[in-house]
Amino acid sequence: PMSQWQYAMNRTLPDDIYVNNVVTVDDDFHCRYDCVGKRYRYKVYQAQQRDPFQSGLKTFIPEPLDLDKMNRAAQQFIGTHDFKGFCSKKTEVESKVQT
Repeated sequence: PMSQWQYAMNRTLPDDIYVNNVVTVDDDFHCRYDCVGKRYRYKVYQAQQRDPFQSGLKTFIPEPLDLDKMNRAAQQFIGTHDFKGFCSKKTEVESKVQT
């Protein structure tokens, strides 16, 4: 069953990568070119002193965080963007514009 694939992959992947779901796809599916999205989660914590129990799990920020500014900045990632500047000249990707 699919749940066994998920379990097996999560047992062998590094701790910072986790498989949330496994589904059956067509034989001609290409994981690079047919992917419809990726999700990244960045974890930070703000404190006066570093917490050794958070090391490797979250990024330590000693300065106060301005969540309003962070949310406004995050809005810049929404929409359609040209990622040509992030691509290698040897890339096989034809369209560097992504939503």
